[in-house]
Amino acid sequence: MTLSKILVSLSPLAVALVLAGCGDTAQTQSKFSAIEICKASMATALQHDLSTISLVDKNGKLVYVSYTDPANASQNIYRCRLDGDHVLWAPTKGQWQNQTEGKISFVANYNQLTITETAADGKQVTNEYKLSQLKSS
Repeated sequence: MTLSKILVSLSPLAVALVLAGCGDTAQTQSKFSAIEICKASMATALQHDLSTISLVDKNGKLVYVSYTDPANASQNIYRCRLDGDHVLWAPTKGQWQNQTEGKISFVANYNQLTITETAADGKQVTNEYKLSQLKSS
């Protein structure tokens, strides 16, 4: 059965609901940039306050962020990239942590970003960030 025959057999209301749902998802996820998702993910992975994570650079699909330790002002740089709804990260010259440590995923809903890190033993850490928090950081 061709796509046109399938669409004709669906009621106009069903088609409208499907199309409306698709539009909302794309619009919601586009509110959060890769930079904002990476900053929130690193704050969650490192278990530090969002204010200690800063953008260093963005090069194509890679985002470079830094963590500045407030106690001694030392700085560590991390790279990050998005893979669907997963976040891959690594120290600048280290291996990608999602392969050896916890896996990080994100969900963007309206003005809220939820970051979940799932450790190898199944334990989860979840943090939620408002769009306004990420825009101001």
